[in-house]
Amino acid sequence: GIGSLAQEIYLLHKGLVTGKKASLANVAKRFNLPETEIAAILSSTEAKVATCSG
Repeated sequence: GIGSLAQEIYLLHKGLVTGKKASLANVAKRFNLPETEIAAILSSTEAKVATCSG
């Protein structure tokens, strides 16, 4: 499944938390993680979402 941190990151980035999409930089800053790690988490999460909805 998708972990709670990955879910929070995904929802924030997609704009499902605030109503506005958040950039990688802003998401990284909010979670105090490098942008590369945020990108990897998003990629993995999007692959899981695609598999579930497929």
